[in-house]
Amino acid sequence: MSRTDFFTEAHVCYICLNFNSKRLADERDKKKFLDLVLRRQKKEGIRLYAFAVLDNGVQLAAGLPRPLDEEQNGTIPAWLSDCFPPDGEIPQMTARRIDTMEELLQICIRIHFSPVEEGYVKFAGDYWWSSLRTYRGTYLWENVNVFPLLRFLGGGDVEGGRRRFIRLHLGEEETETLS
Repeated sequence: MSRTDFFTEAHVCYICLNFNSKRLADERDKKKFLDLVLRRQKKEGIRLYAFAVLDNGVQLAAGLPRPLDEEQNGTIPAWLSDCFPPDGEIPQMTARRIDTMEELLQICIRIHFSPVEEGYVKFAGDYWWSSLRTYRGTYLWENVNVFPLLRFLGGGDVEGGRRRFIRLHLGEEETETLS
């Protein structure tokens, strides 16, 4: 699949869900949310490329079977709304389309560093509830598809891409030099 086909067929988006409270502060709620997303992913044909679940929100890079409409900002898609209990707070959603692998990489890095920016951990790799461990090969979140980015970074070589991905997260390589 060419890079153009990847972004045409997958409708890749960056989605942020924000609560006014610490709705997902309990570790069990984070796990429950990810389990529900996994079930919905399989049913709806959604590809997840990166995530971070924080106490007060969720950030996702996802490939959707249908494009999100611009006017859909603020409206939670059904596949995500089913992941929150009906009696709880509904998060505010913002979403935007991702058009290139370079942009997807930048978004993944942003997602993985959000726990550091929010003060949860000192190092991105120390945060459990993100997809970074799957990219590093230290834990398999079965709902995350790391291969498109790792192949892109490694010129087709997944392990080479993994090494480069880790260097980018450690700040040892500038992301502007990826073209």
